Amino acid sequence: MALREAWLRCPEGELAPCEQAKLWGLREALRKLEEPDDQYEWMSCQVRKAANGRATGGDHPSRDAVRKFFARVDRAAAVGEPWYPGMCLSPRTGRPVELTAQKKAAICKSMMSAKKRGYLPSYDLAVARCPSATLNSTTGRPFSRERINQLLTSECYDEVPERPWEFRYGRKRRALTLEARTERMEWARRLLREGKAAAWFFLNVIWIDLCSKVLPGTPKKALDQKLAGRNKRKRLMSPGSNDTSENLGGSDAAEKQKSFGDVRVWFGVVLTRGVLGVTVFTTTEGEGAFPGECPAGARQFVARLPQVLDKMLGRGTPKPRVLFSDRGPGFYHRSTGAITGEYETACRAHRFRQWAGANSRTGARAQPPDIPDVLLHETAISHVRERVFKSTPASPWDETPEEFASRLQAAVAHANAEYQLADLCREFPQRLENLVTLTQGDRLPK
Repeated sequence: MALREAWLRCPEGELAPCEQAKLWGLREALRKLEEPDDQYEWMSCQVRKAANGRATGGDHPSRDAVRKFFARVDRAAAVGEPWYPGMCLSPRTGRPVELTAQKKAAICKSMMSAKKRGYLPSYDLAVARCPSATLNSTTGRPFSRERINQLLTSECYDEVPERPWEFRYGRKRRALTLEARTERMEWARRLLREGKAAAWFFLNVIWIDLCSKVLPGTPKKALDQKLAGRNKRKRLMSPGSNDTSENLGGSDAAEKQKSFGDVRVWFGVVLTRGVLGVTVFTTTEGEGAFPGECPAGARQFVARLPQVLDKMLGRGTPKPRVLFSDRGPGFYHRSTGAITGEYETACRAHRFRQWAGANSRTGARAQPPDIPDVLLHETAISHVRERVFKSTPASPWDETPEEFASRLQAAVAHANAEYQLADLCREFPQRLENLVTLTQGDRLPK
């Protein structure tokens, strides 16, 4: 009687030891006949789960459940543990499992379905779409980000369960020519020879840039921007699935080009001494509108810098004076590399000096045109853009410039609180060193 119970006893909805033994025997038979031993669909139809008080009274297990069963069997064999039927039915100790199989299935089904409809699977999306399944009833709060991400990267997949999702970049990064790599490496070597320490950059340099955001005027433009937003972000996908439509992004034109009905909002980025700040130019249309990334725009931006620095560092604090920017058209002329007159005049009026000097294409400080992976403010603003992307309202085509400015400032406050920007502001010499020794002028690793 005791032996009979050992073979037949198991929790509702699981495979009894006798059914597990049958599965194991089926695979051994397939191997003996030199047939493929991964015929999980066929094997699942030969056994049944426990139900209604009977060891074999329920439905057939799923193909994926059979695959996981054999994965457990093989793991036990790999570490030298003798597997036996019913091994996985050993009594559990400790607190009951909160993230149950039913909750896992609900979350995975929702995320895989959402991805097929064009959404980007993430922890935040899982909590929003599955509030009950992601709720830990013991704590009254959602399960941790680590726990949900572990589920998404082990149970969710694009094509086959054997290749679950991973956090990967889609196909996007632009290649550098040999000439560009050489120019970047020589630039790094020149700056390293100056011997300026990390502390000098922390105390003296202000990293600046002019950026913009196109607020969509229609739902179609908002969808195009959502697809384009995938390009620079890691996202969940299975290995080998990079080229499927579900894993590809959209055209960058949706983020950069303003269509009829859209509104472009300009803002200036300022990073110095471990603090990030932005100043938003919300006047976008008509008289007094911000002129954009041009010499007049650079002049207005520099004119605001003292006020922005007072807010970031304190009114009575001595301020850094060296401005480090890219070769944008507001700061330097594209054709000659010479500094624009309005930018130079504004810097002189407010007692700032430029890192690259009067010409960004000649001299010891000459800069390559393509160095966003090296510039520190580009890293800082990427954190802000990520936060802005995740906080996009349900109807972005109804958002006003003032509402966007509030979202942007909230994203900056989050970056200052959550990221080690003080360490970032000391990182420039190390990035130059990596450019020379690690990548030989190629893109720095993300």
